[in-house]
Amino acid sequence: MAGKVAEKSVPQPQLKKKEEVVHNSRKRYLEVQLNGAGVIVGMEMYQALKGQPNYTDSFKEIFPEMEMLTGSSNSSDKTKFDVTGASALPTFEEGMTAVLFSNEALMALNTEDKFKNLADPNLVESIPIKSISAGEDPKQLVLERAPLDSNFKNVIILKNEGFIKVGQLTNFDVAESQDKIDADTQTSGGYKTSIGGLKSSAIENVTGLYDASIPSVAILNTAYDAEKTVRARHGAMRAKFAPYTEGVYKVTEFSTKGETSGNGKIEYSSSLELQAGQIDKKTYLK
Repeated sequence: MAGKVAEKSVPQPQLKKKEEVVHNSRKRYLEVQLNGAGVIVGMEMYQALKGQPNYTDSFKEIFPEMEMLTGSSNSSDKTKFDVTGASALPTFEEGMTAVLFSNEALMALNTEDKFKNLADPNLVESIPIKSISAGEDPKQLVLERAPLDSNFKNVIILKNEGFIKVGQLTNFDVAESQDKIDADTQTSGGYKTSIGGLKSSAIENVTGLYDASIPSVAILNTAYDAEKTVRARHGAMRAKFAPYTEGVYKVTEFSTKGETSGNGKIEYSSSLELQAGQIDKKTYLK
């Protein structure tokens, strides 16, 4: 008679004790997507920094890896971008985004008197990547949707859904409110009544340490000068059940200050106001 086979015990997942319910405010974040100025400044700084020993994780948050690739939309399927001339493509990760543009068009505006025009949102398009076919010929980026402009011949692959941190940030405030419409009537029983009116949302008092070579600073500065919009994302922390907001904002202020005596630092300040209700409120569930 065969011996009894011992049952294998299946390890059970261990629940972590929750010991902390107060969090450091450094976890707050404010991020923006690239415009043409961010692409120009970011690519130049990446070329200067890559390979240097100080180009570490903290620096990469301000100056992300921005290697320009060349190619075109696939003639039979516009959701695929064929990459030519690249020796290798990165391994696909969730959150990768293709930043599409025409380097020729951007460089034509890379002059002293035209630089602010790089803030035009139509010059750059960010589209999530579904997969990367690195072993095929041609190498391909499979995009979530077809580009609005299929004539873009250049692309940068970014992580973090195409958002980069606002560099050297020291503080910012988020202000949201809803107008109150009085609805008092003679039958309201002597009590005031109201209904909700228009909502407003703004990112105010954005402050940081100024350096013109930081891509996010160039994005905010040119968007203000050209009276253009930026796509921004902000939240209190990246954690399960934590809400965050993503929207299209008009940059309504960008200024710098600092004591000319030399006994201080140069700071920048900026403010952004939501445009036409273009906002998504989401919650992390992972």
